[in-house]
Amino acid sequence: MNPSHSLALLLALAGMGSGVARGADPTLLGTEDQQQLDRKTLEIVARPDFQDGVRRLEAMFRADPMAAKPEEAKTIRQDSDAIAYMALQWAVDSDPGRPKLMWMGEAPHRWFGMDIPWASYGFQNQDDIYRQVAIDPTRRYEITGRRSANPPVQARFGLFRSVIDEIPAGLQGDDIVTAPDGSFTITIDSDPANGRQNHIQSTPDTRLLVVRDVLSGWSTQTPPMLAIRTVGGPPPAPSPSDDEMVHRSMDLASTMVRAWLGVYGPRIYKVAPNTIAQPFGRVGGWGYLTMSHFDLKHDQALIVTLDTASAAYVGFELGDTWAVPLEFVHHTSSLTNGQTKPNRDGTITYVIAAKDPGVFNWLDAEGMPAGTFAIRWQRLAKAPIASAVVSTEVVKLTELKAHLPADTVWVTPGERKAQIEAREASWNRRLH
Repeated sequence: MNPSHSLALLLALAGMGSGVARGADPTLLGTEDQQQLDRKTLEIVARPDFQDGVRRLEAMFRADPMAAKPEEAKTIRQDSDAIAYMALQWAVDSDPGRPKLMWMGEAPHRWFGMDIPWASYGFQNQDDIYRQVAIDPTRRYEITGRRSANPPVQARFGLFRSVIDEIPAGLQGDDIVTAPDGSFTITIDSDPANGRQNHIQSTPDTRLLVVRDVLSGWSTQTPPMLAIRTVGGPPPAPSPSDDEMVHRSMDLASTMVRAWLGVYGPRIYKVAPNTIAQPFGRVGGWGYLTMSHFDLKHDQALIVTLDTASAAYVGFELGDTWAVPLEFVHHTSSLTNGQTKPNRDGTITYVIAAKDPGVFNWLDAEGMPAGTFAIRWQRLAKAPIASAVVSTEVVKLTELKAHLPADTVWVTPGERKAQIEAREASWNRRLH
């Protein structure tokens, strides 16, 4: 694993709010509000009481039976840091009276003089640009935006009761009505649309808006420009104090860890390793998902062949024992359909292995013999889908070629280096 996870490993074009101290010149995601929120988050993460909370998360992981295996326990510290930082991002941006869209849950990066650590949680999708903002159902909000010339393959403005409880209300990107120049306005309040285009009706328990932009092509697709403001409602309450932010973040992070250890983890590990169930439908028409885990010897690989099933986006990502994504900017630990070489019949064959097998569609387990994975099919031309998981097979690395399609694309070390360099450059577009 990458050492930069150690302060590191749950949703960002921010609006230009009034009263915000001006920072460095804004970028697409690095707006003035974003810079302000990032600085506050970094300020709080260094507090001793916050770090004490992170160590409590670590103790929760270490008490889990899965931590008895040294290989699995290796990532506990970095995962605790990552989940805590993600929860802190939510807590810092939890003032619905002063809404600011915040880009959250990303790989470590440096911008505007700040070193932003890894922020993540179980099966977060690294192909998504996550932006979130706290909202209050007693208020009225207006989001203005402009769609890019080459937009994400899928987008959703979704309402949540909490960070882990989505409400089946929102707008899919394709349903948003835009002007000829790509601009649009979205309204959010508790009233019905009553003829208003691009309206989202909030519910009494709505607490969060999450914007997700899915990139099947990191190097070409660009999320929209967005800003949010309040247009009605009561005067804002006092902003939460730093002490309150620490308490909120630790409460949320503990809830997330308990959910993994008590619910999601047991569901995944009750299934035999190296097998995959057919995908299930997700809330709000957000496509299909399946999750499983792999367990391989050092000389083995897991071959997985998928049918894209009419989906414009297929994402396959590896996670560690606790389902926190592996380092994905400098490794091919995840692949979108746009980052793979498909078979002649349109299916895609992947190879999961701890070391490089020389296959273009290598899902890099980064030296780990065991871990988790998630597969997503989104923006489907038809649904439901069946038999999207074509086959799975564990083979010896020395016998790999005999088990792969004849048209499999193989790479030399130099070609692998070029593939990784292109991947790094395409991810870095998010910073500009």
